Amino acid sequence: MGIKGLPAVLEPYCERVHVGEYAPGTRCAVDAYSWLHKGAFGCVDALAPGGDRAWERRPGATAPYVKYAVHRANMLRHHGIEPVIVFDGDRAPAKRGEERARRERRAALLERGERARAAGDKEGAFRAFSGAIDVTPEMARELIVALKREKFEFVVAPYEADATIASLALTAKERGGVDLVFTEDSDLVAYGCPRVVFKLEKSGDAKELRLASLFEGAARATTTTTTETPSDENVDDNAIGRANKPKSKGPPPLDFTGWDYELFLSLCVLSGCDFLDNIRGLGIKKMYNILNKHRCVDAVFAELRANEKIKDLIAEGYEVEWRKARMIFKHALVWDPHAGALRHLTPVPEHCEFANDLSFLGPKFDDDEARRIAEGELNPITRQKFKIESPRRAAKKTTLKIGDRRGKAAQGTSAQRSFMMNFLTKVVSPKKKPVFEAPTFEDDELDDDALAAVNVDAVPISNAVENAVDSRDVLTIDLIDDDDVALKPIDADAAKTDVFARTTPPRRKNFLSSMFSPGRAKKARPSP
Repeated sequence: MGIKGLPAVLEPYCERVHVGEYAPGTRCAVDAYSWLHKGAFGCVDALAPGGDRAWERRPGATAPYVKYAVHRANMLRHHGIEPVIVFDGDRAPAKRGEERARRERRAALLERGERARAAGDKEGAFRAFSGAIDVTPEMARELIVALKREKFEFVVAPYEADATIASLALTAKERGGVDLVFTEDSDLVAYGCPRVVFKLEKSGDAKELRLASLFEGAARATTTTTTETPSDENVDDNAIGRANKPKSKGPPPLDFTGWDYELFLSLCVLSGCDFLDNIRGLGIKKMYNILNKHRCVDAVFAELRANEKIKDLIAEGYEVEWRKARMIFKHALVWDPHAGALRHLTPVPEHCEFANDLSFLGPKFDDDEARRIAEGELNPITRQKFKIESPRRAAKKTTLKIGDRRGKAAQGTSAQRSFMMNFLTKVVSPKKKPVFEAPTFEDDELDDDALAAVNVDAVPISNAVENAVDSRDVLTIDLIDDDDVALKPIDADAAKTDVFARTTPPRRKNFLSSMFSPGRAKKARPSP
């Protein structure tokens, strides 16, 4: 979900960049689940209940969401940026309520999608199933295997990936840290990452936010700011990546001049986050006005409790839960690859009021087990080894129906055999199962999100040879060997340019060619 309303507030402070502008050798941390979510939109029909995951039946095949993530990683590497892919781990204790709400939403969307599919409403089913996509540790494991093959650096966090990404961003490069982070989640700004890059497109274009510029009040422009009210990140995931188009004059963006990280973090938690909901009726703009006036959270709560219209909306013990949520952003449990041990994002104060029970930050466990999780060996939720299953067999194989004269067709020359076999042989393809087709887009309308929504099975991928043929491609079967045609290298000089040139060996003599060949007729004709 992220921080409610924060993407639209940060948009004026973002600058357009291209990944090619970063210096070679730049290290970045990437939220793996954000890539997997976007890549999963290319195979919504397959991930839906009852969908046909064709790639699971073909040894060596790659899932569409894995292709999407690996393509993005290779694009960064092409521009000299070395990514560190960070995966989510176990569910954070403080997010149990949010996780439960998400499961309920997904279940409702799945039910809606099945009803729409049964009614023949493909578009409605696609929308419902798209909203119900859930990235599982097994899907993450598939990407980990591909990253190992491509020699990319990765790490699985003990709990929230955001906290581990923030840990890398706040660590020196000599100790395995990174220069910037890529994400679609505004939470990383609340975690204090100095440089956050949003909305990475296939072209390499993106938007970068520098936390220092935010506190300097260095907004891009105040006269072209959108007049839209900041919305929940769930409602508008693309708010931070909206194109910088001129718009009508409106109020200036929220001015954070003179603010520091501590005050900004307090605003983020008060506005509503994954660990604590906001007070009903008080969004980020209203909370900004109150906090900017007092510059003290205790004074803010005192004012809210004294307000007759608001005090009844504040739950009992809300201030305690707010302090816990704020501590998670500063002291969450993370994995330190350099030290090879679990630690807190920043040290917990000695005289912390919750010193007797810090389980809400994530319960600590054995470092060796945490290492095996970080290396992708164990499922971060079940703490068990991943089960590697062999690919399933295809439901039905292509069959051949051969005529009764096959034995006779096997006689004669190669040309005769080819003609007779093609005449008497019928290739029967398996019945095609109706497949739900996702909406497609025109080339000039494709952007990063549109590309993710295109059915990748219908798009040829030149750099994935092993997946170039699937069950719906034309099936070519060699019924016999062609004795007269061979594939072999030609002479040494020509082999340098075309190793597998097609050559025809001398024709073999048989009875018919010796009887009716022009050479024999010329030889038998009497001389004048």
